[in-house]
Amino acid sequence: MKKSVFVVCLTIALTLWLAACGDSRSNTSKTYTPTYVVGVDAFSGSNVEIFSTNQSSSALTAVNGSPYSFGLTEPDGSIVTHPNGKWVYICDWQSSNLVALSIDQSAGTPTQINSTTDSGACFWTGSLAITPAGKYVYTADNNLNTTAFSVDSTTGGLTKIGSVPTANAGQTMFVVTATDNYVYAADHNNDIYIMKIGSDGSLGAPTAFTISGASHIESLQVDRSGKFLYMSGLNATAAAYGFFGFSIASDGSLTSVGSPVTPASLQSVGQMVFSGDNKFMYAADTLAGVRGFSFNSSSGVITELAGSPFYTTNKQSNSVALDPTGKFLFADDYCTSIYSWARDSVTGALSGGTLTATAGKNVCQLTVTFK
Repeated sequence: MKKSVFVVCLTIALTLWLAACGDSRSNTSKTYTPTYVVGVDAFSGSNVEIFSTNQSSSALTAVNGSPYSFGLTEPDGSIVTHPNGKWVYICDWQSSNLVALSIDQSAGTPTQINSTTDSGACFWTGSLAITPAGKYVYTADNNLNTTAFSVDSTTGGLTKIGSVPTANAGQTMFVVTATDNYVYAADHNNDIYIMKIGSDGSLGAPTAFTISGASHIESLQVDRSGKFLYMSGLNATAAAYGFFGFSIASDGSLTSVGSPVTPASLQSVGQMVFSGDNKFMYAADTLAGVRGFSFNSSSGVITELAGSPFYTTNKQSNSVALDPTGKFLFADDYCTSIYSWARDSVTGALSGGTLTATAGKNVCQLTVTFK
């Protein structure tokens, strides 16, 4: 198994976000047009790849000049798009820097906004999250800290606010997601840490929420209403991997919405993402492709779709990205290529999968820009 895939399987995977490693929970009452798919290659060099989207199909075309180099040494952590659709944030594991890019919505050309030279904020980070309002970005690192950054509303530049020691000693922490009021981070065991967001974006002391019967947390994702949180991990009771759902109270606390959902043959999950209408959830299955579920936004319950999993060529995905229109869904195919589908907005089913080769052959993380 590839190094990057192995690491992602152990550490991610997500999604905030948020994507959703690639999900920006934008205001879905607006009309959006997907513009570009941005992927990052896990190795140093020209490792930011950008593809234009075909509005009538799921086909992708590399833009002129792609791939691009911004000094990223190992950007295998996470990548998210700002809710305005044009700013992209990338965690670079090796340098621990968080890099901000602006994507030209006409040509797809990326311009670096800034890079936070913070030692540790992106250290072996499995995910980063941006609040739905787009004011703050948060990272969870393997030094057991959650770090907050403010987003300049004019330029998209980042400024560090501070870090909060989060997980218990001896744990490893990989994933983070957020609402506009709370940040949720998880270790790789069975604890989710709840932190209130202050008026300046800083985080309060974490409160640990232990999930009975769970272990090996791999991914966290808040739905688009901010009322539910989903976690993927090992369901010890069923001795199988599954999805655990929780409702979010006004004080940020979590309550289970029912028994974990454990799809057949599921062994590891990369990222999760919710559709723009909040009726479906998709997850990157690291041993199949993409899993699709209907989502009841009243009860928080998910049900696997007919035809799921939707297989990629190599039957392995780590990252999944969905544009706000919900028309197309994108996932990596064993990090070597990008697999793209058209999505039925009524049934949630994926069809017409198209494979697009990447230049670096090691693109494991994706996000979608839009206007």
